[in-house]
Amino acid sequence: MKKKEDLKREVILHPNPATDEVRISGMARMEVATIVAWTRSGHAISLREKQNGTVDVSHLKRGLYSLVITCWDGSMISKRISIRK
Repeated sequence: MKKKEDLKREVILHPNPATDEVRISGMARMEVATIVAWTRSGHAISLREKQNGTVDVSHLKRGLYSLVITCWDGSMISKRISIRK
């Protein structure tokens, strides 16, 4: 099992900045329990990973978000993403 620090370094969100969808690379699909986008003002927006390993972000407004990925083992990974329209 990988340490949380190792996962954080290896997980990549691309493209970044994004417009419609983001791919999560560096972790198995089965590891992801939830994905939440946090706005700079502290609002949480739940996101769902698709079968192909992408996340639909087309409904998010332009701006910066913190994507928090919670794994089934309870570990959490936080990555920043920019949305452009």
